[in-house]
Amino acid sequence: MLITKTTRGDVAILSLAGRLDFHARHDFQAEIQKTKESVAHLVILNMKEVTFIDSVALGLITVAYKTLEGANVRLVIADAHSYVQKILTLTNLESIIKMYPSNEEAMASRIPATSPSN
Repeated sequence: MLITKTTRGDVAILSLAGRLDFHARHDFQAEIQKTKESVAHLVILNMKEVTFIDSVALGLITVAYKTLEGANVRLVIADAHSYVQKILTLTNLESIIKMYPSNEEAMASRIPATSPSN
């Protein structure tokens, strides 16, 4: 598992590549912890290049969501590979963690809609 972190203001994008499984757990948990301690208010897991996830990965993502939520940091998933998206849908994880088709759409989700002034 390769994890690349990009920061755009108060948004951290963690681009994951390879297998997110038992063997990747330490690297994933360490990166989530580092990100929690940063100034990020939104963390995007870009899963475009994730080729495999297992039950451990589902648990890791859920724990990451809860960990970040406790620090008032929102976690979302973007650009999930079709295989990954199918697994997240089948396990109902997408009902807990919002999924977006791209990083840009995920970043736009944090901007509140403005109402026209009267």
